[in-house]
Formats: sequence, C-alpha cells, structure tokens
Amino acid sequence: MAATQSGTPNLQSGVNSGGSDTIRWSEVIGKLIGLIDTPGDTYYSGPRLFRVIEQFDRDLPYYGDFLERRAVNGQSMERSCYFRDLFMNLQEADRIKAVSTIIDVVEIVKGSSTPATSEIRNLLGRKLQTRSRNHRRSKISSPQPAQAKRWI
Repeated sequence: MAATQSGTPNLQSGVNSGGSDTIRWSEVIGKLIGLIDTPGDTYYSGPRLFRVIEQFDRDLPYYGDFLERRAVNGQSMERSCYFRDLFMNLQEADRIKAVSTIIDVVEIVKGSSTPATSEIRNLLGRKLQTRSRNHRRSKISSPQPAQAKRWI
C-alpha cells in the first residue's frame, strides 16, 4: 500500500489514475464509517470490524495489540482514523470485498438496500458489480436475516 511521507495511508492508493474505474476511497470509507457508526443492529464496534477485516488480512494483529501499536507509534486512536487505516491497509480487491461484506450485512439486517448502501455501491461502481457476479457463484452463502445477527 502506498503511504504519504508521514506514514499515513494514501487514500487514493491502489486505484487507477483515471477513467470510470477510479474509486474515490476517501469518500467510500467516509460514507461506510457513517453507516456503521450509527447505534443499533448495524453498529460496528472495533472488534466487530476486526472480524470482517481479518477475513482479508491474515496478518492482522489481535485487536488489543493493534490499538497498543497505534498508541506506541503516536497514531490517532479515533475510531474513524483506525477504521480508515484498516481498510486502506488491504489490497484494493480485498478492500472492495470487505466493504461489500459490511454493506451486505447492513442490507440483510435492514431488510433491503438503503440510500446509504446504494450510494456506497454506486461509488464502487463496476468493480463491485464484477465482484458481486463472482460472489453469486461462490459456494459460501449469504446469511438469511435471522442468521445475520449471529454473524455480526
């Protein structure tokens, strides 16, 4: 992953330099954080988000170790900052899958897509549509509404 000289993730890393394939990651992640930072069934605590991210990053340290490393390195301990960093540390394909996993769960819990999930999907554009077609072929099934809360 590309990073700025200050060591913080470059939010445009891993994207093409132009055209319709460019994903504005800062906007996607900002909207996603707004969606999952709302109290209720779709709220993602730090450990809950970690359970999603670790599906795509097997080298992710334990949640407590991750926070401790951030503190020792003088990095922000704000949820929005470390949530953003967790996503941006993933390869783009895995980042798309992680975002999609979360919005899939939100839509299952809500019973349908929401304006926020639709907007995020639109921001991901063609890359998400390609992932979704491949996801449907997967042997892993999506949880049903009753199962979704157990996955959360």
